[in-house]
Amino acid sequence: AARLAELGTQLCAAGQQVEGSKAAQQASAAEVAKLNRVVGQLRTRVAELRPRKKAVRIKPEDLVLVRSAGDKGTLQVVKKNDLRPSRSPSATRSE
Repeated sequence: AARLAELGTQLCAAGQQVEGSKAAQQASAAEVAKLNRVVGQLRTRVAELRPRKKAVRIKPEDLVLVRSAGDKGTLQVVKKNDLRPSRSPSATRSE
């Protein structure tokens, strides 16, 4: 009979422990849901702050190789629109 009473007490304690664990799990799940909502809101705000301007694509045919005036061995890639008129005799050549 004493053994049965001891087992009953242990069962009651285990039941209380299960209830406490369930409550803690529910509180944790609610906190996770709240944090997920906050993360979603932050992602939306970050997306709104990002610049909407897309990267400008430069076509290869709009680029030219130019030798540096100081160091004839150095080449630079320059957009055709950014070229300054040159005074050298080679500038009279057509493309």
